[in-house]
Amino acid sequence: GPVRQGDDALAHVLRKRAHLRGATKDILARNVDSIELGVSFSTEIITPPGPSLGEQFETAARMLAAGVRTPLIKLFRIKFDTHADPPELHAELLAELAGGVSAFAKAMKARGLWDKVLVMTYSEFGRRPKENFSRGTDHGTAAPHFLFGGRVKGGLYGAHPPLDDLDDGNLKHRLHFRSLYATLVSEWWDLDPSFFKERPLGVIA
Repeated sequence: GPVRQGDDALAHVLRKRAHLRGATKDILARNVDSIELGVSFSTEIITPPGPSLGEQFETAARMLAAGVRTPLIKLFRIKFDTHADPPELHAELLAELAGGVSAFAKAMKARGLWDKVLVMTYSEFGRRPKENFSRGTDHGTAAPHFLFGGRVKGGLYGAHPPLDDLDDGNLKHRLHFRSLYATLVSEWWDLDPSFFKERPLGVIA
Protein backbone atom coordinates (compact mmCIF):
# COMPACT_ATOMS: atom_id res chain seq x y z
CA GLY A 1 0.00 0.00 0.00
CA PRO A 2 0.94 3.70 0.08
CA VAL A 3 2.60 3.43 3.49
CA ARG A 4 4.84 0.63 2.26
CA GLN A 5 5.83 2.61 -0.83
CA GLY A 6 6.58 5.65 1.33
CA ASP A 7 8.75 3.57 3.64
CA ASP A 8 10.68 2.16 0.68
CA ALA A 9 11.24 5.62 -0.78
CA LEU A 10 12.45 6.99 2.56
CA ALA A 11 14.76 4.04 3.05
CA HIS A 12 16.20 4.63 -0.42
CA VAL A 13 16.84 8.32 0.34
CA LEU A 14 18.49 7.46 3.66
CA ARG A 15 20.73 4.86 1.99
CA LYS A 16 21.82 7.39 -0.63
CA ARG A 17 22.46 9.98 2.06
CA ALA A 18 24.62 7.55 4.02
CA HIS A 19 26.49 6.64 0.83
CA LEU A 20 27.22 10.30 0.07
CA ARG A 21 28.42 10.91 3.62
CA GLY A 22 30.71 7.91 3.38
CA ALA A 23 32.10 9.07 0.05
CA THR A 24 32.72 12.56 1.47
CA LYS A 25 34.56 11.15 4.48
CA ASP A 26 36.69 8.99 2.16
CA ILE A 27 37.69 12.00 0.04
CA LEU A 28 38.55 14.09 3.11
CA ALA A 29 40.57 11.24 4.61
CA ARG A 30 42.73 11.08 1.50
CA ASN A 31 43.84 14.72 1.90
CA VAL A 32 43.09 15.44 -1.74
CA ASP A 33 44.14 19.10 -1.46
CA SER A 34 47.67 18.07 -0.49
CA ILE A 35 48.26 15.92 -3.60
CA GLU A 36 51.14 17.29 -5.71
CA LEU A 37 50.49 16.70 -9.40
CA GLY A 38 53.61 18.31 -10.86
CA VAL A 39 51.45 19.95 -13.54
CA SER A 40 50.41 23.58 -13.87
CA PHE A 41 46.68 24.15 -14.26
CA SER A 42 45.45 27.58 -15.32
CA THR A 43 43.25 29.07 -12.59
CA GLU A 44 42.46 32.26 -14.50
CA ILE A 45 38.72 32.82 -14.65
CA ILE A 46 37.93 34.21 -18.09
CA THR A 47 34.38 35.10 -17.17
CA PRO A 48 32.79 34.79 -13.72
CA PRO A 49 31.00 33.27 -11.92
CA GLY A 50 32.48 30.06 -10.60
CA PRO A 51 35.85 28.34 -10.78
CA SER A 52 37.72 28.02 -14.04
CA LEU A 53 37.78 24.74 -15.93
CA GLY A 54 41.47 24.53 -15.03
CA GLU A 55 40.63 24.57 -11.32
CA GLN A 56 37.95 21.95 -11.81
CA PHE A 57 40.25 19.69 -13.84
CA GLU A 58 42.91 20.10 -11.14
CA THR A 59 40.47 19.00 -8.43
CA ALA A 60 39.40 16.00 -10.52
CA ALA A 61 43.04 15.05 -11.15
CA ARG A 62 43.87 15.27 -7.44
CA MET A 63 40.90 13.07 -6.54
CA LEU A 64 41.89 10.39 -9.04
CA ALA A 65 45.58 10.60 -8.11
CA ALA A 66 44.58 10.13 -4.46
CA GLY A 67 42.78 6.91 -5.34
CA VAL A 68 39.20 8.15 -5.04
CA ARG A 69 37.05 5.65 -6.90
CA THR A 70 34.12 7.27 -8.68
CA PRO A 71 32.31 6.47 -11.93
CA LEU A 72 31.65 10.13 -12.76
CA ILE A 73 32.99 13.61 -12.03
CA LYS A 74 31.02 16.52 -13.47
CA LEU A 75 32.75 19.76 -14.49
CA PHE A 76 30.57 22.75 -15.26
CA ARG A 77 30.96 25.85 -17.44
CA ILE A 78 28.08 28.22 -18.18
CA LYS A 79 29.53 30.91 -20.42
CA PHE A 80 29.28 28.91 -23.65
CA ASP A 81 25.74 30.29 -23.92
CA THR A 82 27.03 33.09 -26.14
CA HIS A 83 23.91 34.96 -27.24
CA ALA A 84 25.48 38.39 -27.16
CA ASP A 85 29.21 37.89 -26.71
CA PRO A 86 31.87 38.70 -29.26
CA PRO A 87 33.56 35.84 -31.16
CA GLU A 88 36.76 36.40 -29.19
CA LEU A 89 35.08 35.08 -26.04
CA HIS A 90 34.22 31.78 -27.70
CA ALA A 91 37.84 31.37 -28.75
CA GLU A 92 38.95 32.07 -25.17
CA LEU A 93 36.51 29.51 -23.80
CA LEU A 94 37.75 26.85 -26.21
CA ALA A 95 41.33 27.70 -25.24
CA GLU A 96 40.35 27.27 -21.58
CA LEU A 97 38.88 23.84 -22.37
CA ALA A 98 41.95 22.82 -24.37
CA GLY A 99 44.31 23.96 -21.62
CA GLY A 100 42.35 22.12 -18.94
CA VAL A 101 42.22 18.88 -20.90
CA SER A 102 45.92 19.14 -21.79
CA ALA A 103 47.01 19.63 -18.17
CA PHE A 104 44.63 16.91 -16.96
CA ALA A 105 45.96 14.45 -19.56
CA LYS A 106 49.56 15.23 -18.57
CA ALA A 107 48.77 14.65 -14.89
CA MET A 108 46.97 11.39 -15.61
CA LYS A 109 49.72 10.10 -17.92
CA ALA A 110 52.35 10.84 -15.27
CA ARG A 111 50.48 8.58 -12.84
CA GLY A 112 49.56 5.85 -15.32
CA LEU A 113 45.86 6.73 -15.21
CA TRP A 114 45.21 8.13 -18.70
CA ASP A 115 43.86 4.82 -20.00
CA LYS A 116 41.47 4.70 -17.05
CA VAL A 117 39.72 8.02 -17.64
CA LEU A 118 37.31 9.33 -20.24
CA VAL A 119 36.49 13.01 -20.70
CA MET A 120 33.25 13.73 -22.55
CA THR A 121 31.63 17.08 -23.28
CA TYR A 122 27.88 17.57 -23.31
CA SER A 123 25.40 20.43 -23.45
CA GLU A 124 21.69 21.04 -22.94
CA PHE A 125 21.43 22.71 -26.36
CA GLY A 126 23.35 23.48 -29.53
CA ARG A 127 23.79 26.73 -31.42
CA ARG A 128 22.27 28.16 -34.57
CA PRO A 129 24.76 28.67 -37.40
CA LYS A 130 23.67 32.21 -38.26
CA GLU A 131 25.13 35.10 -36.26
CA ASN A 132 22.50 37.22 -34.51
CA PHE A 133 22.39 41.01 -34.22
CA SER A 134 24.54 40.93 -31.07
CA ARG A 135 27.48 39.14 -32.74
CA GLY A 136 26.50 35.96 -30.92
CA THR A 137 24.51 32.84 -31.75
CA ASP A 138 21.15 31.70 -30.42
CA HIS A 139 20.02 28.31 -29.11
CA GLY A 140 19.98 25.61 -31.75
CA THR A 141 19.58 21.90 -32.30
CA ALA A 142 23.09 20.62 -33.01
CA ALA A 143 26.66 21.07 -31.76
CA PRO A 144 30.02 19.29 -31.86
CA HIS A 145 31.23 17.29 -28.85
CA PHE A 146 34.56 15.88 -27.77
CA LEU A 147 35.80 12.63 -26.23
CA PHE A 148 39.29 12.47 -24.70
CA GLY A 149 41.17 9.63 -23.04
CA GLY A 150 43.90 7.06 -23.45
CA ARG A 151 41.52 4.47 -24.91
CA VAL A 152 39.70 6.83 -27.27
CA LYS A 153 40.16 6.01 -30.94
CA GLY A 154 40.70 9.47 -32.40
CA GLY A 155 38.87 10.74 -35.43
CA LEU A 156 35.71 12.44 -36.57
CA TYR A 157 32.49 10.52 -35.94
CA GLY A 158 29.40 11.52 -37.85
CA ALA A 159 29.06 14.05 -40.67
CA HIS A 160 28.96 17.83 -40.52
CA PRO A 161 25.39 19.14 -40.95
CA PRO A 162 25.12 21.06 -44.23
CA LEU A 163 24.69 24.82 -43.95
CA ASP A 164 22.47 24.95 -47.03
CA ASP A 165 19.85 22.57 -45.62
CA LEU A 166 18.48 24.02 -42.39
CA ASP A 167 15.30 23.41 -40.41
CA ASP A 168 13.85 26.81 -39.52
CA GLY A 169 17.37 28.17 -39.13
CA ASN A 170 18.60 25.13 -37.20
CA LEU A 171 21.21 22.57 -38.21
CA LYS A 172 19.91 19.06 -38.88
CA HIS A 173 21.99 16.81 -36.66
CA ARG A 174 23.71 13.83 -38.24
CA LEU A 175 24.50 12.03 -34.98
CA HIS A 176 22.07 11.95 -32.06
CA PHE A 177 23.41 13.04 -28.68
CA ARG A 178 22.08 9.84 -27.11
CA SER A 179 24.71 7.97 -29.15
CA LEU A 180 27.30 9.58 -26.87
CA TYR A 181 25.50 8.30 -23.78
CA ALA A 182 25.06 4.85 -25.35
CA THR A 183 28.81 4.84 -26.01
CA LEU A 184 29.57 5.78 -22.41
CA VAL A 185 27.20 3.14 -20.98
CA SER A 186 28.24 0.30 -23.31
CA GLU A 187 31.88 0.86 -24.16
CA TRP A 188 33.13 2.52 -20.99
CA TRP A 189 30.97 1.14 -18.17
CA ASP A 190 30.36 -2.17 -19.97
CA LEU A 191 26.64 -2.06 -19.23
CA ASP A 192 23.66 -2.90 -21.40
CA PRO A 193 22.59 0.23 -23.33
CA SER A 194 19.36 -1.33 -24.59
CA PHE A 195 17.32 1.55 -23.14
CA PHE A 196 18.85 3.69 -25.93
CA LYS A 197 17.66 3.09 -29.46
CA GLU A 198 20.85 4.78 -30.71
CA ARG A 199 23.91 2.58 -31.17
CA PRO A 200 27.31 3.12 -29.52
CA LEU A 201 29.92 4.73 -31.76
CA GLY A 202 32.77 2.24 -31.41
CA VAL A 203 35.05 4.97 -30.02
CA ILE A 204 36.66 3.12 -27.10
CA ALA A 205 39.53 0.73 -27.78
